Amino acid sequence: MGLELPNSLSPSKVTAFTDCPLAFKFSVIDHIAPPATYVTLKGILVHEVLQIYYGQSEESRTDTSNLFEIFKSVFDRFKSNPELISLRLTTEEMLKLENESKVLLSNYLTMENPANINAVGIELQLETVIENIKLRGIIDRLDIDSEGNFIVVDYKTGKSPAVELESSRLTGVNFYGLLCYSLLNFIPKQVKLLYLADSVTITSEIDEERIKSYLKRTKAVWSAIERACIRDDFRPNPSFKCQWCFFSKYCPTNGGNPDLALTELSHSSSFSIVDPEEI
Repeated sequence: MGLELPNSLSPSKVTAFTDCPLAFKFSVIDHIAPPATYVTLKGILVHEVLQIYYGQSEESRTDTSNLFEIFKSVFDRFKSNPELISLRLTTEEMLKLENESKVLLSNYLTMENPANINAVGIELQLETVIENIKLRGIIDRLDIDSEGNFIVVDYKTGKSPAVELESSRLTGVNFYGLLCYSLLNFIPKQVKLLYLADSVTITSEIDEERIKSYLKRTKAVWSAIERACIRDDFRPNPSFKCQWCFFSKYCPTNGGNPDLALTELSHSSSFSIVDPEEI
């Protein structure tokens, strides 16, 4: 009978499938969520601070010290986050998390002048259907520049990619452009990726031709997912990313048995079965 299709595509799902169909199956089809990590929680923390910061009036952003006041409030509350508690960080590790997050926010302030930002949308959750494919995505920030152009801004708390890997990181850029074009009836002039760890901004121009080209690619990815579900055929794609994969133990490339993943991980306190809408 085959496997059930995912109910939507997002930038992360497109990337997951093209990176490794087998890992995609574990997380999206089998609904196994890898546990939170120090790195992912740091990203969530910094994103929340910036979300609150840009939810304020422009006048409130003229004093950038306000950003760190917000951080203190968010961090105090974040300490009770169940996923953070599950990591059992020591006092020294908690201090490290606090200081590293502050560094990321300090780096951010060297990349943009908040007082000059005209943010018209924050954490925009967009969903549309194109040719029976449901597309979903969250835009960190949507700006309008001085000339009335829309700019999509995406915060990245890691380091910028090597030049040879840069194009692979633009999947989200194209996806956001497609969502805006389909749902909001405009094409953003630019998508900006802000890599806070090393203060690097990658800017990509968007136009209608690029949107149409990416739509073709999205349809091709969806068709490939459909075929894989019908045949129950999700093959591993070994790469340098395997060293960070939570599912490597179950990968045939490493001599593992994929069929054991759902049985073993669903009974592990370190993993959880999640609703597919959350992936």
